[in-house]
Amino acid sequence: MPLYMDIHDIPGITPEELAKAHQADLEVQEKYGVDYRKYWINESCGKAFCLVEAPSAEAAAKVHLESHGLVAEKIIEITPPELADAFMGDGPVNSLGAVIIPGSSDTRDTAIRTVLFTDIVGSTALTQTYGDEKAMEFIRVHDDI
Repeated sequence: MPLYMDIHDIPGITPEELAKAHQADLEVQEKYGVDYRKYWINESCGKAFCLVEAPSAEAAAKVHLESHGLVAEKIIEITPPELADAFMGDGPVNSLGAVIIPGSSDTRDTAIRTVLFTDIVGSTALTQTYGDEKAMEFIRVHDDI
């Protein structure tokens, strides 16, 4: 079954309100064949994110609509599903289902990530000039940095 991340823009929502909404999702989800696994909240941005396994994005949205009305602005299929843990981490959840920072008993993970991409300019010329072995040494230094 596909895995989705839904994104809510809900300024002012409190962690307690979101926990209540998540609990309401859990009570309705079976009706639609959906499994809401965990959620993140970023209070300063007014954003909430839910990780859900569902037969379709529409089924996931129906759960939110019926249980509390906080329908997501976006629902994105995560392909491949392993990407969720690779990018978001496989963090533990508290008793309410909110993801917490590993090693913490109560600090919620905000789900905000930074991704850095780099490019080695002239890498083809570098390989042609110095050979594969030397070029790989340069790449290892780049990766270490």
